[in-house]
This record gives sequence, structure tokens and C-alpha cells, in this order.
Amino acid sequence: MIGLVRNLVIIIAVLTAVYAALSYLGRRRAADKVRGDYTKSQTPLSEEAFLDAGIAKYQKSLRRKLIVGVYLIPLFFAGLLIYLAQYG
Repeated sequence: MIGLVRNLVIIIAVLTAVYAALSYLGRRRAADKVRGDYTKSQTPLSEEAFLDAGIAKYQKSLRRKLIVGVYLIPLFFAGLLIYLAQYG
């Protein structure tokens, strides 16, 4: 039982590090894309306000996708493999 808890803690720590890295890279890529859109558009907003609006919109969609992709899917497959190994 202690081995299971230890392994779960390690898995969650690794998945959290992956989530943080992907979140950072995703925000950075979105910021670059929004900056490119700003240079192409003729908007009265300042660059900073345009960037904040674009990042806020992107952040909402990215967070849900990352949580599902980084935490739920790997844990589902790990649970499935454990179930199949025990009862399959």
C-alpha cells in the first residue's frame, strides 16, 4: 500500500511538471500569435491591451485541454492497465 501511495505521488509530481511546461509553452506560443495578429490589424487598442485580451481568451481553452490531456487521459489508461493486469 505504501508503494502505491509513493508511486502515485511520483506520478502526480511528474504530470504536474509536464502540465506546467506545456502551459508555459502554450501561453508563449499564443502570445507570439497574438503579437503577429496585432501587427496585421488596424486596432485602436494598445499592444498590451490587445495582447491581454488575446491571451485571456486563449488561456480559458488551453487550461481545460491541458488538464484532460495531461492528467485524466494518462491516469485513465494507468487505471485501465492495472485493472486488466488484476482481473484480465
